[in-house]
Amino acid sequence: IENEVEKLCTYAMHEEIEKKHIKEMYESIKDEDIFDLINFISEKKPRKAIEILNELMYKGQKINHILVMIEKQFRNLYFVKIGMEQGKTKEGLAKELKIHPYGCSVLMSQSKKFTLKQIEKSIELVIETDKKIKTTSVNTQTEVELLIINSICA
Repeated sequence: IENEVEKLCTYAMHEEIEKKHIKEMYESIKDEDIFDLINFISEKKPRKAIEILNELMYKGQKINHILVMIEKQFRNLYFVKIGMEQGKTKEGLAKELKIHPYGCSVLMSQSKKFTLKQIEKSIELVIETDKKIKTTSVNTQTEVELLIINSICA
């Protein structure tokens, strides 16, 4: 509890802590954050991707949850990429993946920046990173940062 109070004080700076600070600090992970993180990976901007990772962790997000969201995003990219190659429409893909059409548009745009092999490799890297974090005593943040860098190089 003491650590959380300290984080909250740091977050609020010299302001009086209000409900808005608590909400901002502990808001749940948003799809936009993961879209941005994957977008920075696709644009080969590891520093920006790692900044988003750090923001998510600062907000209290657990690494395991972040990894699940990254894997989900890469899997969606995979299905969108295949669907586009098959000539499926944005609306059809959105319905199939049960996502909003705007989110599907973002995925379609992002998928153009990856080859199918790169997406497959990134999914493998997420699974390997998750397994390594769960079975060894590694620095979790460092492992996810390496995942980001390796996904860029995939």
